[in-house]
Amino acid sequence: MATRAKSICRHPGCGKLIDEPGRCEKHAKLVQQKADADRGSAHERGYDGKWRKARDAFLREHSLCECDECSDRGRLIAATVVDHTIPHRLKEAKDSGDPVRIKKAFALFWDRKNWKAMSKPCHDRKTAREDGGFGR
Repeated sequence: MATRAKSICRHPGCGKLIDEPGRCEKHAKLVQQKADADRGSAHERGYDGKWRKARDAFLREHSLCECDECSDRGRLIAATVVDHTIPHRLKEAKDSGDPVRIKKAFALFWDRKNWKAMSKPCHDRKTAREDGGFGR
């Protein structure tokens, strides 16, 4: 069986040969660190003690995954995550400093009609689909 030719790391100026197309380990780690820093902490994104209490109460009321796939297939999987159906982008709003945008993001964050109980694997698939993949 033929082996694949090595690829060059996509990071500008690197030139390291790697087995799979993309970035070398060093530059892949740098890209992930930047994405993590841009994303901000859970607290910066609004996930604090008040959120944890609201999430726990919501999951007690909605104990099964409500994602479209589970609903369509009649799957009964325990929900462990509360998804914001429409992303609130609270950190981005806070970073903008625009009081109107911040108010809208907070309203979307706390709107229970915008919440959906999901299993972790279903939530991860949804997030990857919407955000263009893990690590963005």
